[in-house]
Amino acid sequence: MIKFSEIIQEEFLTGGKIGGDYYEIYVNPTSDEIAELGDNYRVIIDAGEKKIYVTDSELLHEDMVKAIKSEGELQDFNYTMYWKFGKGVDRFITMNIDETGYFADSLTDIILKTRDSDKGDEIKSQIDLLVNSNFKWVRGKWFNHNKFQSALDEVREML
Repeated sequence: MIKFSEIIQEEFLTGGKIGGDYYEIYVNPTSDEIAELGDNYRVIIDAGEKKIYVTDSELLHEDMVKAIKSEGELQDFNYTMYWKFGKGVDRFITMNIDETGYFADSLTDIILKTRDSDKGDEIKSQIDLLVNSNFKWVRGKWFNHNKFQSALDEVREML
């Protein structure tokens, strides 16, 4: 049987000033690292690589991706193409997490933006496969799997 520690490796990825404020970005963070961020943080889930990137909620996903890329990670993730045109929805989920819950609003926004396009049905199909894939690997010390699935349920309702 594979142990949790063999699936998800925890590490501090980078820290620095972005837009005048200091931010830290973690890959598969520990519960202590999440506690340092408080109740509000942003997440990028790379389902293909089984990695979760986490930072403070004040840092926008777009800036988060730039910082992560500067460390050699997420090189094949184009956030602009993801956000505007749904490229990568078969692999990536961006989320906001706060004291009230987990929100995969990027996917719901992408569905709304692309639903009348030529690629709308294809994008919905890719999102459907992603949100219905096996996310048991995200279970851990800090990630609330039930709240995560509730966020995905909101996306599923739109499909």
